[in-house]
Amino acid sequence: MLDEHMGPIKKYSILTVGAVVLALANYVFKFPNHFSFGGVAGFAVILSGMFGGSASTYTFVINMLLLLIAFPILGKEVAMRSFYVSIVFSGVLEVAQYVYPIDKPITNQPVLELVFSFMLLAVCSAIFFFMDASSGGTDIIALI
Repeated sequence: MLDEHMGPIKKYSILTVGAVVLALANYVFKFPNHFSFGGVAGFAVILSGMFGGSASTYTFVINMLLLLIAFPILGKEVAMRSFYVSIVFSGVLEVAQYVYPIDKPITNQPVLELVFSFMLLAVCSAIFFFMDASSGGTDIIALI
């Protein structure tokens, strides 16, 4: 699906923007509301609630483990793009918690925040799949 005429700078710029938007959507909407849709980020929310610690850190560790398993299956190019997106995604999550700590939802409208979270997740996932990449975690299964 990846446009072969697109240069590497353009490819990775698009992946970077998608990863940043996805990370901020998770950090601002999903984590403070304790939304757990499933997937790695949802599992990370549950783990942070059970054991303490940062959902961001749990997300990073799980993503790296899954990417190590998937590397030989997906091939070098797809795995490298997915690894890049996972690193940017996890890095932005880690930085965000120190730059702008959020301990409660930003509005008193959880349904609105749920809608924003789902919309941003869907758009970013579509971008990653179009670019033959994933944000890691359970998206890797979709690529396989």
